[in-house]
Amino acid sequence: MSPTDPTRKRICVLTSGNVRVVSPCTEILVKQLGLADNEIDVFAMFWDDCDLELARAALPGVRSLTLWTTPRVNFVDDLSAYPKAPETVIHNFLSMAWSRIQLRRKLEEEGVFDRYDLFVFVRLDTCFGQSPDFAAMDQLLAQHDILLPLNGHWNDGWNDQFCATRAPAMRTYLSLFEPLRAYLGEGVLLHPETLLKHHMTRHGLRRGLVNLVTYLWRSDTVFRVG
Repeated sequence: MSPTDPTRKRICVLTSGNVRVVSPCTEILVKQLGLADNEIDVFAMFWDDCDLELARAALPGVRSLTLWTTPRVNFVDDLSAYPKAPETVIHNFLSMAWSRIQLRRKLEEEGVFDRYDLFVFVRLDTCFGQSPDFAAMDQLLAQHDILLPLNGHWNDGWNDQFCATRAPAMRTYLSLFEPLRAYLGEGVLLHPETLLKHHMTRHGLRRGLVNLVTYLWRSDTVFRVG
């Protein structure tokens, strides 16, 4: 298909938070996403003390790479009154949720949600067991509102490392920070995947699964499934 083919889907990849560039994970991710072949644009919201040149170097071949920054926040909120999963690191979770809502606000300000057919959110320290099939994802979204991988649904929640969806559901996906305290007040477990599932289903969004397994890299030699 030519770039002007009306059947070509306009795809953008989103990421936020820290510049997590782990070799060889990021190189694998770039190849799997086919950034150049699929004419994918990338939008990222990073902390203002991150190395943006490192991010640019890690994403070669992107048709358009837009990097924004937001001041890093040191969250010291006392959430001890709420039930918490043992593995939840409160500061890390709040930072993640805050950077995502900052990304959503900038995407709205710049009109990005109006320009693409398929939105993919992924962490740069994540790769897959196989390359994503964007055409299949587009078809699946006719029956589902958001697509998630097969793994990483900890505590009966929803994987928060990767998703593919349309603009309305992506807006919701990135906005968990806003109603967070209300959810905790309702008794929802303080756990990232659990809260994400509650947030998305509260908005009536239907989850579908794609044939992908995500791998989260901790270093250049250490990674785990989901």
